[in-house]
Amino acid sequence: MILDIKAPPPPYLPRSTRTAPKFANLPHNVLLNIIYATFPQSDGPLQGDTKDVRQRETLYWLQVSLRLVNTSLYIACMHVLRSTYLPAYNTLIRPPYTSDPFPSSSSTPEFVEGGSSNRPPLFSSHRELRTLDLFIALLTQEDLLLDSTSLHNPRHEAYKDLFVLLQPRSRLEDLIAVEGKRRGLVTLPEDIALIRSVPSASVSAPSLRHSESQLSLASEATLTNHVDTPNKKSEEDMNSPYVISIPPSRSSTFYHADYASSSTLAFHQKQKSILDIFRSRNRKRTRASESLPPTPPPRRAQITPIPFSDLSVSFTPRTVGLFYTPSSKPIHYGGSTYGTLSLSHNMYSARKRLILEIPRGRDEGLEVSAIALVRGLRTWLEDQ
Repeated sequence: MILDIKAPPPPYLPRSTRTAPKFANLPHNVLLNIIYATFPQSDGPLQGDTKDVRQRETLYWLQVSLRLVNTSLYIACMHVLRSTYLPAYNTLIRPPYTSDPFPSSSSTPEFVEGGSSNRPPLFSSHRELRTLDLFIALLTQEDLLLDSTSLHNPRHEAYKDLFVLLQPRSRLEDLIAVEGKRRGLVTLPEDIALIRSVPSASVSAPSLRHSESQLSLASEATLTNHVDTPNKKSEEDMNSPYVISIPPSRSSTFYHADYASSSTLAFHQKQKSILDIFRSRNRKRTRASESLPPTPPPRRAQITPIPFSDLSVSFTPRTVGLFYTPSSKPIHYGGSTYGTLSLSHNMYSARKRLILEIPRGRDEGLEVSAIALVRGLRTWLEDQ
């Protein structure tokens, strides 16, 4: 009799649903290769369609069309545009000013765990980066118009507005953000998750450590004086015939031996004159005044940091100012007059307040102005 042993059937596995591949789900390196492939590498068939002209047209197409398709294409297109126009942007920076459009000097932001995605935010809080994006939008359009017709004149006033006003102002705001964050005065959007888990920032650490060390020294001097004072007082009281010596409690081990020795000698002491009594009292007063502990320096008031998005800067070649506009939510009104002209057009905007305005020299660096404004911001927050 022959038995055929067969293998058991495979276990049942539920059918997995595969999502359809999308263009937005491609990796960033693949998207960059696709974008670089759109740039022509040869001249066109028409006269004047050189390789450089056609590539500038592609850059304009990236700026006005392709980057607006989805988030992935926006990141890839802005990477290409910013890396292309950054050298031209740096050559137009005026000498007393500095530039750092990319947040390379700042620390890596921490993102919330368990969120939808852990990639950086689409729009950075670095304000000079917005100025670079405005320069890219201006230059791509100017290049296209100059290549299209010879009747177009370049708009020099637009570049002047960018690099005389917008660029130094945005750079100054970024310096204030870095310095204010270092001193615990402002918070950036990337630090919201960190601030929710950590209590609000207080005074700077060196000043706090200094005040704590002064307080510890004062308390140590107070303890020393408390230990030494009863011994001196007991000796002086034993010398005085008008003071009755009262023994300390039994639990005190510091004064038991001194009391025993001084009490045995007190009966053999002779009475002194009244002049010696006054001298001993004056000596006690001077010793009591010398034994007072030094007064510790007063602690500075605690400072609650404010969001950096509520701060703005007014910039002129001679003065700079720091403004505070508290963020407020719109007021919802559902009455019968909703949408009529009776409502104020300023109901969604908070009042803008001037914190500080300081003069500056024409050749003064932006870093000096930023430090002065941050110091004024600290004083203003302490007064609040």
